[in-house]
Amino acid sequence: MSEASREQPRAAARGLAVSLVGLMGILGATHALAQQQAEDAPHPQEVLRAMADFLHGSEHLSFHGELNFDQVASWGQKIQLVGAGDMWISRPNRMYADFRDDIAARKFWYDGKQITLLDPSSGFYGQEAAPPELDDMVDQTERDLGIRLPLAQLMTAGPYKEFQNRIKRARYLGIHDVDGIACHHLALQGDTVDLQVWVELGDKPVPRKFVIDYKDVSGTPRYMIVLMDWDFTAPKPDLYTPKLPKDATKLEFLGMSAKGGAR
Repeated sequence: MSEASREQPRAAARGLAVSLVGLMGILGATHALAQQQAEDAPHPQEVLRAMADFLHGSEHLSFHGELNFDQVASWGQKIQLVGAGDMWISRPNRMYADFRDDIAARKFWYDGKQITLLDPSSGFYGQEAAPPELDDMVDQTERDLGIRLPLAQLMTAGPYKEFQNRIKRARYLGIHDVDGIACHHLALQGDTVDLQVWVELGDKPVPRKFVIDYKDVSGTPRYMIVLMDWDFTAPKPDLYTPKLPKDATKLEFLGMSAKGGAR
């Protein structure tokens, strides 16, 4: 074998050694970063409090959400469905939400005096007097009308209250990515749900992703939503004025629920 022939495997071996050394260095740096994150990790309660304070302290905010959720079929299989939603809030007493998924669509307005819920597919809508503050409206709408507004409690003082009242165990999992955005990743456990939350790092600690497992429901269905396009500028004032079809039919909320308009 010529010297040149013998040199080729030697060069390949040297290249492999260099690559392994580089890989070990990368792994070592990653391990060191993981250790630093563990040592410097904030308490989940601190992250949630910062998120809740920021959202509750924002005069105007809006976002878009992309969601996946399970329904457990009668034969026991989990069926994945999808949806999307947009929400705008102007404090202290304005809200508009537009949600649509594989089951239904809803539009919701709150103008500080009343709430309006529209089922665009049927043209049925309901209206009800409401308190003059957003937080009270969200609570009353769920308590008295049985209407749980998707993510609305997130925009009130609710998240921190929920943590205090319902979460039994909380873990900080590290800094993980959501669509290219570095986030605090939290794992929270309660008696009936397991919850994961991703909260953006930095001076705008907005939630970027939620994963909820409903442990008290047969089949443990999962709900996941990714939040994006956060905006904190004031929208046009008429956004919060109900825009109903000319042939819309007004019903009591109980009637809307029976016809699939409110869930």
